[in-house]
Amino acid sequence: MTIRHYKRQARLRAAANGTTHQAELNAIARENGHSAWGAFQAGLQHKEPPVDDVPVADDTPSRTTFRSVDDGMAIEMDWNVPIGNRDDDWKRIPFMPAFNVLGPKFLPVRGPERDDHVARVASIMMPASTRGDDYFDQKGRETLVGFLYLEIDRAERDRRTPSIPAMIDWINDGLRQASSKNELRKTRAIMDRDFDEVINVPDALREWLASMEAECLEFGYDAHGRNTSGQLAIMAPNERSGILGTMDKGLLPFKNVQVRRMNS
Repeated sequence: MTIRHYKRQARLRAAANGTTHQAELNAIARENGHSAWGAFQAGLQHKEPPVDDVPVADDTPSRTTFRSVDDGMAIEMDWNVPIGNRDDDWKRIPFMPAFNVLGPKFLPVRGPERDDHVARVASIMMPASTRGDDYFDQKGRETLVGFLYLEIDRAERDRRTPSIPAMIDWINDGLRQASSKNELRKTRAIMDRDFDEVINVPDALREWLASMEAECLEFGYDAHGRNTSGQLAIMAPNERSGILGTMDKGLLPFKNVQVRRMNS
């Protein structure tokens, strides 16, 4: 096997085991009788043409390292860029998140470090466009940050572990209930021939968001969640829909069954 093949293998193992790429390279080296990857790589370089040692997506801009608050273990997260994107037959294999970034092992205590952690998670889930962010990209990412804080605060209040799949569940539940309530109100207004009510049916989604803002105030949640829910509540429906739809794109990897299981 070549250096490139060992690097591919290490990336798959890292994704599956929740470890770092470097840790798996060192493990592969030990399995082949060497103390560390550097020594093993040096031996391989004498057996193959130098051109074959092509770096495999080692410097992608969206990669972020998260360090455990307990034992300092580092985890690399990069699920927006395919593994080995310089190798055509490898592009189809994404590097999905294999650990809970909101779990107690990685989430810092409330304060500047937590702010930085949540912001980095959001920036990886919704990376900036190479063409620059438009309004909905920026607001979608800000909304994601606010909802991540809401999930963290709700989990602390409920004495459970926060997670992105859990956040997706209550977002989807709130959206479904709001949609059903709006449809029910319209149906009743039509049956009652109250056409003013049909046109000006109360916005159940706005009511849901306003209730989240009230929850934040009641229980002393972080200001990010309170500001996000409050701002969305007073937006025009079309603007709010565009922002939530943009944010939803960043949640797609976590709707995969396997990814949900690894992050719950």
